[in-house]
Amino acid sequence: DDVKSLNPDWNPSKIGMDEELDKETKKAMARYNAAVHQTANAIAKRAFLKYLDNLPEDKKTVLVTNGGCAAGKGSSLSKTTKPGDPHYGMLPAAEQVGAIWDAAGEQNATENTWIYEECQKRGIKATFTYVWADPKDTWDAPDRGVIRRAISKGRMVDARLFADSYALGAKNMKDFVDKYQGKPGVEFIFLDNRSKAGAKLI
Repeated sequence: DDVKSLNPDWNPSKIGMDEELDKETKKAMARYNAAVHQTANAIAKRAFLKYLDNLPEDKKTVLVTNGGCAAGKGSSLSKTTKPGDPHYGMLPAAEQVGAIWDAAGEQNATENTWIYEECQKRGIKATFTYVWADPKDTWDAPDRGVIRRAISKGRMVDARLFADSYALGAKNMKDFVDKYQGKPGVEFIFLDNRSKAGAKLI
């Protein structure tokens, strides 16, 4: 989203992602999200590799998130350092790793092999996480989901892309785990986030 915000079609008001969005910007983000997603993703990938090339020796670790759209990947990560929150301590904190690839659900866990191989080239350990949630809730629940996020932040995901992120994303993640479990420099964390109030490690 930070890369998308550089695009004036997606972000006509040039508002930062942590700022209050105006109506025009929300509308543009909903309209153009799918159109700008892949270009933004490609730019983010190039920047990520440049960042990996400069990781200090004591930070040669990468945390990678996976899961369906609005499953709670980013929010689980942000809450892992908050004592009292159900997500506390479930994932490595941002300051414990050298880099984070907070994958978009729309990528359907297809980036994992690329990230693993790039990390191996650089002697970097990669921790791959999968956040599991119920797509019936993450589409439109009263307190979470794609529809709620679109209302508050403007970013909307196409229904087909959303469905694929849960069906294909889970299948691709399983295939990746089956192939790479036990290989050097890789570990896996699975998180059940069906209930945000009762999140747990699997």
